Amino acid sequence: MNRKKLNSILRTVGMVLIVALSAYETTRPYGLIAFGFFGFILSGPFWYRRIVFDSSAKDMVTGTLVLLEEVHDEAGRSYRPHYEYIYRGISQIYVSPVSAFWFKNTKNIGDKVELLVQKDDPRNVRINSRAYRRVEYVGITIGCLVGIATIIYGISLF
Repeated sequence: MNRKKLNSILRTVGMVLIVALSAYETTRPYGLIAFGFFGFILSGPFWYRRIVFDSSAKDMVTGTLVLLEEVHDEAGRSYRPHYEYIYRGISQIYVSPVSAFWFKNTKNIGDKVELLVQKDDPRNVRINSRAYRRVEYVGITIGCLVGIATIIYGISLF
């Protein structure tokens, strides 16, 4: 699914949730069910992508930290690592989806890290770390369970 189509779907679902929650007392159960369903469904593609990555053939390469990008958001300032690696003779950059304030003190330019590159889709790269894998699975599971719990709570209000 392309990004434009996904954004359209997310906007539509968001508008439905706003309408359902605007008349709070009469539509509260429906809004909760819709919100829970949305959270549950949203976790599906993340589960799928993670499982496909874990079950596919991968090559291991060494990445070198070349940049700690300073990220400013509502949580404050954090740092996102950028790793350069060579795959099939071509130099590539992997930008980590994870940023944290402590990376400034724990990571140094030139640090090496093992990266896994999916053979049939070389754009799919992940850090070869058990901790990162666990965090991703736990996060997806929490999103799924919160969705299910919200659906059950919404149904109990009828």
